[in-house]
Amino acid sequence: MKSYSYFEQSTDTQKYLKSLSDLFFNYVRLLFKEDELIFNKDNFFRVEFKKSIIRGLIRYNVVSSDFLSSIKSDFSRIKKIEKETISIDNLYLLFHLSNDLSEEGTYHVDSRIETFTLWSPLVDYDYPSINFFWPGYNFFRILKFLKLNILRKYFIKTLQNPKKNNTYFWDGRVPHKGRLNSSKKFSAAMTSNVILNNTSNNFYGAKLSTYTNIDNEEILADFDKLFKFIENNVLIIEKSEEKFDECVKNLEKTDNFQLNIKNLNIFSFALSLLAQRTNALIDNQLNTKISNLIDLLALRLNTENLSSKDRISKSNFISDNDKIKFIK
Repeated sequence: MKSYSYFEQSTDTQKYLKSLSDLFFNYVRLLFKEDELIFNKDNFFRVEFKKSIIRGLIRYNVVSSDFLSSIKSDFSRIKKIEKETISIDNLYLLFHLSNDLSEEGTYHVDSRIETFTLWSPLVDYDYPSINFFWPGYNFFRILKFLKLNILRKYFIKTLQNPKKNNTYFWDGRVPHKGRLNSSKKFSAAMTSNVILNNTSNNFYGAKLSTYTNIDNEEILADFDKLFKFIENNVLIIEKSEEKFDECVKNLEKTDNFQLNIKNLNIFSFALSLLAQRTNALIDNQLNTKISNLIDLLALRLNTENLSSKDRISKSNFISDNDKIKFIK
């Protein structure tokens, strides 16, 4: 099984990617202080929420739809298939700070069926970015079963210093992992998945409600409102886990925070990402409760957030009555 290939983007795709890149750098300048662009676990919540908000702002911008349509045409041309015979998933921003330990991946596959991952850098990378285990998933599992993971290194191909205006793609069934950003600057890329429509599997992409423009001051004001709630309640839970129910009640009494930005999906998406990453960072009871609270906040803004809804429905720390209030 081949590890990865790449193609040069069409003029239209490069134009839309340039627009997304301009948006991305505007949001980074707006939200981040200079010393926050190097990973520091002590400011994890603040920085991770900022990264997640930028992901939401990019994902729901109307330019993302234009970019996806254009790159779908590029991919169908490269693969010599009709554009109408493939579907493409919603766009996702990869954003890795210098030495970003929270983003260093583990080996995984993007799909168990035949899909293709499209990966388009927004910047020129100064470090080897992705390792691919090119023999494929089955052999990967065999080595794991035989406890011979030490042999993986002989079957690795690395994507070295990828460049913008290229799109790299690979079969979603190929095991791979993102490498630690060992450079002195942050990196970023746009990614999505495509699938052939003639398979028997339903694709998980969904049409998003998009926006054309949001005022920078509104972004800053809404970030401060939401982060203040998160910060205050995280401190309460950290001091006494028994006060978790009190924090849930605080959230129930809050009326959508009077946010300026009316597309609440942006913040609900960002909060759901923050909740997932909070629990993934350290999987213990305290972090799970903090993650649950952030998921509840995501559902407070958008009851249709499927990822948060799924995690809350399985939570052992939230009463059935409270679940009913947040999961509509």
